[in-house]
Amino acid sequence: MKVLDSEILASLKKQITDAMQKQAAVALAELIRERNPLRVVFLVSDGLKGTIGRQCCQYLHQQGILTELLGEGDEFPSQEADVIVDALETAGEGLLRAANEAFGHRLSILVPCGIDIDNGAIRGEVFEAAETVCFDHPLSGLYLYPGSDHRGRITVLEGPFKEADIDSYLAVNSLTEVINKLPVRRKHSHKGTYGKVLLIAGSPGKSGACKLCGQAILRSGAGLLTVMVPRDILLTVENGLWEAMTVSYGDDWKQAADDIDFSQYTTVVLGCGLGRDQRSEYLMIKALESPCDLLLDADGLYHLGKHLDLLKREALTVITPHEVEYQRVFPLKRETLLKDLEEITCRYPSLIIVLKGEHTITASHRLITFNTTGNDALAKGGSGDVLAGLIGGLIAQKPDYDSVTAGVYLHSLAADRWIEKHSRYSLTARDIIREYDDIIVEATGGPR
Repeated sequence: MKVLDSEILASLKKQITDAMQKQAAVALAELIRERNPLRVVFLVSDGLKGTIGRQCCQYLHQQGILTELLGEGDEFPSQEADVIVDALETAGEGLLRAANEAFGHRLSILVPCGIDIDNGAIRGEVFEAAETVCFDHPLSGLYLYPGSDHRGRITVLEGPFKEADIDSYLAVNSLTEVINKLPVRRKHSHKGTYGKVLLIAGSPGKSGACKLCGQAILRSGAGLLTVMVPRDILLTVENGLWEAMTVSYGDDWKQAADDIDFSQYTTVVLGCGLGRDQRSEYLMIKALESPCDLLLDADGLYHLGKHLDLLKREALTVITPHEVEYQRVFPLKRETLLKDLEEITCRYPSLIIVLKGEHTITASHRLITFNTTGNDALAKGGSGDVLAGLIGGLIAQKPDYDSVTAGVYLHSLAADRWIEKHSRYSLTARDIIREYDDIIVEATGGPR
């Protein structure tokens, strides 16, 4: 599904007719009626939001529901309302504060008043929505912090923009779209068909990161896995990854790195629990200089900011930072984040950035996808190692943008499935791997 920014929305507003506005208002009214409200209060101003709000108010009134219209300068009534509708472009802080303190289901049209459409920034007082209703396409600011903290759940209704030709580089995925983009398993195939992965990870005290990533690589379908680890943790890793081949090194790490025959692999995954010393920097450089598709995560990103010229490579390069790791590589400015991601990935055409967060953002050349799955159960050590492994295994089979966004979506969906049966506190990284497999079986009607 395409996502709109302010520029595209402004263009669409010029095309909207009275009939299209009425269509949106009726769709919104029917949604509100499902709550069986006795009284609905509309906060309205000029603009498209206000027009839809007024027409919705009129429609509900004709259906026998008690309604009230309030303008930007009005005071919020003392009577209780079952639903409070934000149809405001701008408003005084007093009105918004009173609406936020009132009892009732707070619903915003398009975007809550006070949230920037493009970057999710907060401008003064904000309407604290329990639900935000969009028509055909959501707006980008709804997926970006801090705006994402104030918009409640997103409901997308069929409306006036359904048939519009939307030229947007912003999108969100659905499970059906993701499953259809997964690598295909073929009867006439062998282990080499599905990629040969070299995982360079782990260090004393952090063998678990290596094992979790390796297990995820194998569970996501990669055909062959070789793990390169320090000799100190070799036995531990071999006991946890029976299907993997291993290469080890000690004080001879530089010679071992020079001796890697990258032609034997299709994909390299580097960084999980690797450490941040001279050794990890050298291994990262060797991987970037290789002809292999590459995923850099965690410690594999620590030194990247000093070697950005190496991102100008032909093979696919995926980096999976959280915000702190991202800031070590590129400047992070929330106001211009989407444009900055677009500019960076145009500068390095083979680069895909997976910026992890509440709504993980995957960015490539003129493509940005907001992830819509996941929850705070993922805020647990090891979940990032599993994500790196799932993406790494998928790109080993099908090295493209779709494989990356699929890995992000399914990893987070596993956490959503977990809290349907368990608590948000108890999810572990290994649980993500188990849930991932169950999702694939369920979504495809059987093993894929």
